[in-house]
Amino acid sequence: MAVQIDQKYTDLQACCACLGFVDENVYKVDADAPASIRSILRYLRYESSSCDIRRELGSMKILVSDLIPLLKVSKSDPVLFDLAVRLMVSLTQPAVVCFRNEIPTDRDLYAAFLKVDSILKSYKQAFADEDLFRVLAERVEYVFNKDWDERSDDDRLMIERILILIRNVLHISPDRSTEHRTDEDVSIHDQLLWTIHLSGWDDILLFLANAQDERGVFAFHILEIVSLMLREQTPEQLASAGKKAKIDDPHSQILERFHLREQEQKRAALTEFNMRHNRFGGTFELLGTQSISSRPLIYHHDVTAPLRRNHLGSGKNQKSISAIGQVDLNLGKQIRRKAVNRKPLIEREHHRRSILSVQLFLQKFCWEFLQNCYNLLMASARSAIMRQSTQANDETYY
Repeated sequence: MAVQIDQKYTDLQACCACLGFVDENVYKVDADAPASIRSILRYLRYESSSCDIRRELGSMKILVSDLIPLLKVSKSDPVLFDLAVRLMVSLTQPAVVCFRNEIPTDRDLYAAFLKVDSILKSYKQAFADEDLFRVLAERVEYVFNKDWDERSDDDRLMIERILILIRNVLHISPDRSTEHRTDEDVSIHDQLLWTIHLSGWDDILLFLANAQDERGVFAFHILEIVSLMLREQTPEQLASAGKKAKIDDPHSQILERFHLREQEQKRAALTEFNMRHNRFGGTFELLGTQSISSRPLIYHHDVTAPLRRNHLGSGKNQKSISAIGQVDLNLGKQIRRKAVNRKPLIEREHHRRSILSVQLFLQKFCWEFLQNCYNLLMASARSAIMRQSTQANDETYY
């Protein structure tokens, strides 16, 4: 079995070596490059559940050293260009998709999942290349210049693969362990957004979202790309980008001081209200809640005290407090802590303030998108959802 695995990796390395080479800063495409890419795609199609082929290609850095330079020089060869885009789409798909849309619980598979995720994070820096996105934009514009009747299914698939490639690259999460970026600092995601702007892809996305024929086909891909472009931004930051900070109004400062003083008075009144020791709180019956017997449940502390304190702090009267039917049965119980290695994974949203040029670009893009494309695009998406006709290669649930 070990000999078979070594033979498979040897064939894979031979295929990667037949893609091409760099000669005086110019990438020379090998004559066997199309056949080699087809063989690599076949290996990826039949890889194991641990994504061994994908991890091996990531360790060889084939995407950075071969595929991106090959794509730049293969504009005149549509067959080779299509094969290179297909391989790049397969290599950049999210790690969760590679593991059947779920994070593996097995220890070995989870280690493989982390390895694939780290490989994807290393790919994102390589895609911040203006020449690469210009080549992709020129290919899409070449298809758009054709009449609708002259376009073939291969042209539509080419546009869809390019959109999926951009979506996959934008979907890669930032590596916070190595990328220590503060606010208003250039991150890898900001570099990628600026590359999209310089290559003209923002105008292409607006055209796709506004054109009737294209909108019905690529609606979900456009929505995913736009949402991933704005993944680290907040509406407040984009709306206030480029505007000077307002000078604080003295009248508002006076109102804020009055509000703080009122909060302190309520807190002092609440402290006086709770001066009684809790050991002499008496016995309470919970009406409507049966115990083991047929009698009401008995508690030796007031389970409505937290709610009464909250309502007292909010300024409500005693009648509304007495009408509360909710109780807190967890009051006084000891909370059992869960081990760190058994806690569920929580994906927290990461927001940061980008540099001013990126904020202004996103602000202008959002304004044009909302003004010209939003209603039309959402109508197409709603129509597709109502008909239950999801688009192909759409792994993100909208």
